[in-house]
Amino acid sequence: MIRFKKINFEEDKMDNTFKKTLLGILNQDMKTWNEAWHEEAQWDKGEIPSCCSSHALELFVASIDSSNKCEADEIVEAIKPGLDEDVIKAIDNWKCDDDEHNEYIRKISHWASTAISDE
Repeated sequence: MIRFKKINFEEDKMDNTFKKTLLGILNQDMKTWNEAWHEEAQWDKGEIPSCCSSHALELFVASIDSSNKCEADEIVEAIKPGLDEDVIKAIDNWKCDDDEHNEYIRKISHWASTAISDE
């Protein structure tokens, strides 16, 4: 079980583990979704409950920090330890049939690109 808020890895190991999990979630890898699942998760084990990257990130971030309001900037802040160009590409690649979700994907991607360019 992966509960990043509770894990105390060395920072580099944490970042790589977190990035791997983000990429698995965003690439719709069932094994990763199952590993990220825990009792308080808002999805059932054995399912990928998301229609796109924005919805996936909302569920994932809420599962690691229930106080996060899941606005685009807050999602990016929550995933920042694993954020890089590969994660941003994965966010951009998983689109939705719903234009409103795709607009939110663009917002998350914008905040994410800004976050890594500020480093």
